[in-house]
Amino acid sequence: MPRPKLYHTKLEQQQANRNKSLKHYHKNRDTINTSRCKAYEAEQTAAQLQREEARQDRRAKIELRQRQQAQKHNEAMSPNRTQLLSQLEEYYTCRLQQMRKPPSMWFDTIYHKYVSETTATGVPSGKLDRVILRLGVTVARIDRLEGKIYQEGGISPEFKKAEVMARTMRSYLQWAEEMQFALHNCVVFMPTHHRLTLYPGDIEAEARPSQPETSRVSSQAGQGTQSHPVHGFASSLLAAIPRPSSVPPQSSLPSSMPDPPPYTSTSVSSTRGEVTVFYGFNRCPSPQELLEKWPLGQRDAGYVVSRGTRLGFFAHWSIVVALTNGVSGHYQKKFEHFDEALQEYSQVHAGTSLAYPSPEILSRPSALTRPNRLFSYADPQLQNRDLEFEIDTHQNIRVYAGPRDAPSTVNRVAVQATQEDGHSRDHLGTGALRRQEPIDISDVESEDED
Repeated sequence: MPRPKLYHTKLEQQQANRNKSLKHYHKNRDTINTSRCKAYEAEQTAAQLQREEARQDRRAKIELRQRQQAQKHNEAMSPNRTQLLSQLEEYYTCRLQQMRKPPSMWFDTIYHKYVSETTATGVPSGKLDRVILRLGVTVARIDRLEGKIYQEGGISPEFKKAEVMARTMRSYLQWAEEMQFALHNCVVFMPTHHRLTLYPGDIEAEARPSQPETSRVSSQAGQGTQSHPVHGFASSLLAAIPRPSSVPPQSSLPSSMPDPPPYTSTSVSSTRGEVTVFYGFNRCPSPQELLEKWPLGQRDAGYVVSRGTRLGFFAHWSIVVALTNGVSGHYQKKFEHFDEALQEYSQVHAGTSLAYPSPEILSRPSALTRPNRLFSYADPQLQNRDLEFEIDTHQNIRVYAGPRDAPSTVNRVAVQATQEDGHSRDHLGTGALRRQEPIDISDVESEDED
């Protein structure tokens, strides 16, 4: 028996298939959507990878073309660089041969010639001026050849070799200039086998320009031997000069000999110009003291050191590093405006704010830490003293010991009030209070009480 027809027309069959598909979709909607999302993501990932590969291929071709062009340029300019480098090496070698000695011995010879000529004539010798002039001409020519090598091929092996030679000659010129400045106001008249005696003051200092990093200065007045980090040979003649001894100068010395500089110098400069002094307290200062010692304006920026070997407000980062480097538990903070920072410090000092730890003097760092660039903790003139950091217009920093006067304020005092209405009142204050007048206490009774 033939099977009866379910759909008599093609339109009815299409409608039935559509209904069947909708029923299947609604029944398995989540699975179908998930599979479609996965297929779409796979297509997008494949397209992204294809685009990235094409981009990398283009970049590789561009870089290869640039390398080929640079190689061709270097090959074309290589003879010029090689020729310039050979000229520079020949000139550099010729200058070293003219010294006839290693640099350290050459500087010692120049130094002793300067001393002998100055002693014989009584006027400063022009030996160092001539040496500085020759070294200046040498450095200028080497710099010119170094610039040409850089123009030919940029930072190339030839340029690096030229840079080393130029740096060496610049260091020789710097040594000569520092030696000239050190001897300008502190002439040496008694050379004795790489040691020299300065007058007045009976100071002995090693004249070794081959070791410009540190110098050892010793005093015959019984102050022992101390090592001071200094900058260059010249600072060895200016570092930590004690007071003159009782031994009078020899009669052969000229009467116009000026005294050595009476300050501890940490850098060498021909002029000092205007100076700015920042104060480092060896105690917890009051806000009023900080306001009095601040040399800049109320809206200037700087740093506050509330925990370190010295406390205070400073506007130079080198001072902050010198007071906190290697110190356990130190605290320093940068501020934009001094008046706001002072108000915050006042609250911390009074104990009403926890913006940062309360001020405290910490012990100095151990000897194993990096040396202090500004001063030495072993210097007896600076131990247990307030410090004054003087900065000139050339950004040179000099360190002095502060005055020994008693502070005008104290951190915690008890004040006896005056008699009012027959009663006496005691007040306990904290923070920055007025200084209490000294009270004389004696075991002997006064005559008025008798």
